[in-house]
Amino acid sequence: MNSSPAGLYETLVSILEGGETAVLARILAVREPGPRRPGAALLVTGRGRLRGTVGGGPLEEAVRAQAGRVLREGRTALLRYEARSAQDSGCGGEAQVFLEPLFPEDEGVLRLLRARNELVCRGGAGLFGTRILEGVPRPPRFLITAAGGLTCSAGALPEELRPALAACLPPAAPRLERLPAAGGAWLVFLEPVVPGPLLVLLGAGHIAAALAPWARRVGFRVRVAGVRPGDADPARFPDAERVADGGAAALLAELAPGERPFILVAGPSHEADRELLAAALQADAAYVGMVGSRRKREAIFQALRRQGVAEEALARVHCPAGLPIGAETPEEIAVSIVAQLVLERSRGEPSPRPEETPPR
Repeated sequence: MNSSPAGLYETLVSILEGGETAVLARILAVREPGPRRPGAALLVTGRGRLRGTVGGGPLEEAVRAQAGRVLREGRTALLRYEARSAQDSGCGGEAQVFLEPLFPEDEGVLRLLRARNELVCRGGAGLFGTRILEGVPRPPRFLITAAGGLTCSAGALPEELRPALAACLPPAAPRLERLPAAGGAWLVFLEPVVPGPLLVLLGAGHIAAALAPWARRVGFRVRVAGVRPGDADPARFPDAERVADGGAAALLAELAPGERPFILVAGPSHEADRELLAAALQADAAYVGMVGSRRKREAIFQALRRQGVAEEALARVHCPAGLPIGAETPEEIAVSIVAQLVLERSRGEPSPRPEETPPR
C-alpha cells in the first residue's frame, strides 16, 4: 500500500485550486531504522499549514525549515538527513527527502494530479513518477495507467523510458529507479497508484455516518447502502463514492470480480441485520463485521444456522464490530471499528523490506 497519507493528493489539489502554494516533501529512501518508509509525505502550505508527516522530530523540523526556502526560491531541493543517535529522530538512521514547490498557476501539474485522483476514484491502477532533479522549478512528472495511458505535467516522456516504466507496473511499494535514457539516465521516484480497499456499509444510520469520514481518511473507499427507501441521504455521506438508497443487494452485486471488500452490517433492526449479514457472507470479503451486542449476535447466528449458514462462515464475523475500547457513542464506536479495519487491512499487506538504502 502506498505509504503517503490517504487523501494527500486530493488535499493537494484542493490547496492549489484554492490559490495557495505548497511544498510536497516525500521520503525517497531510508537506511533502517528510519523514521518512515519511502513514500511518506508532508505537505507544507504557503500559509504554514501541515498535512501528513515524514516521521516527526528533528527530521520533520528540518523539512519544514527547508520548505520555506524552497517556496521562496521556487526550486526543488534534496534534503539528506542523518540522525546522530536514535534520540535525534526517534529511530536513528538516514533519510533522503525530496521537496517540490507547487503553484496554483501551474496547469500542467494540476492536470496531472487531477488525472491521478480520477484514476483512483475509478478504481484504476497505474504508476505516478517524478524525475529527481535538484534546483529546478518543475521536475518532470508523469502518470502511466495500467491500461497504457500516459499523462505528463510538461513536455513528453522519452520514448525509450516507456518499456522500462511499463515493466515497473505495478510497483509493490514506492521506490527509486535509475532508468537509462538517450540524454542520460533518469533517477525517478515511482509510486504505485492503486485504489484503496473498499468498505461497504450496509446501513446508513448514525454509526455509518460517523465511520465513513474516518474510513476515508485512513485510505478506504466507501460505499453506503440504505436498508429502506429514504435511509441513505448522500448529503450525510460526502466521503462516499457511492450511496445506494435502499439498495444493499444491488450494491453487493456491483462488486468487481476478485474484489474483496470490507463489509460492515449496521442496519436499523435485528431482522434487517440478519438479512444483511446473510447477504454479506455470500461475498468473498476480506472482513465482515456487524454492530451489536453479544446477545444480538447469538440470536442472529441461531437464525442463520437454521437457514443453513455454515459455522465456518459465521466464525468469520466480527461481532461486536470494533476493538474493545469501551466505546458507547456512535463516534466512539466508529473509532473502534476503523481501528479494527486498519488492523485487518495490515494483516493482508506484505512486510516492508528490511532496508531501503539512500543512493549516494
